[in-house]
Amino acid sequence: MNNAILERLNIPDRHFDVSMEQIPSKCGHKGHIESFFKSGRFELSISNGYGLYLWGDYSTGKSALLSIVLLRGIVSGLWGLYVTAEDLPKYYIEKTSFDDACLFKDRIENVPILAIDEVLLHHGDTYKDTVIESVFRKRLSKKLSTFFSSNINPDKLKKEYPAFYSAMKESVLPIKVSGYDFREVKKLNLKEEILG
Repeated sequence: MNNAILERLNIPDRHFDVSMEQIPSKCGHKGHIESFFKSGRFELSISNGYGLYLWGDYSTGKSALLSIVLLRGIVSGLWGLYVTAEDLPKYYIEKTSFDDACLFKDRIENVPILAIDEVLLHHGDTYKDTVIESVFRKRLSKKLSTFFSSNINPDKLKKEYPAFYSAMKESVLPIKVSGYDFREVKKLNLKEEILG
């Protein structure tokens, strides 16, 4: 994929070369994602404003999966945008430019596919939580697809953030991402490279 396209998607450099082939077959979520990508199903889901809530432990590849979703969108002629939950509020406070034509805020609210990485909600009404929920609700009203990654399981989300969880039930399917620790493998490879 062209680097200019990857940069416009705002995909982190470390995910420029991600692919479904890198996910081991033993990972149960791989089959779900492959089914989601089947011809016509992905495009229909996006046209209906559906997305995924990818949740699970650290280092299981959730962020990379968000990038894979955005790359799949490009193949289907659908633009997307990758943002972290941590950075989301700054785009609203600082009115950051996306390009000469629009602000990041406008791109976030109107792009066909939005991927919000590392959703770590805090109990209480923090500004970040409010922005995440507000962005999602605006997109939901426009039938635009939003994808999330998080370490928070759906049961905890339902208990601690019932309004947000209730809104998500309309258009976001939770999928547990597990079965492989990518960072552990990288650590072993690093040890081999450094120590031999």
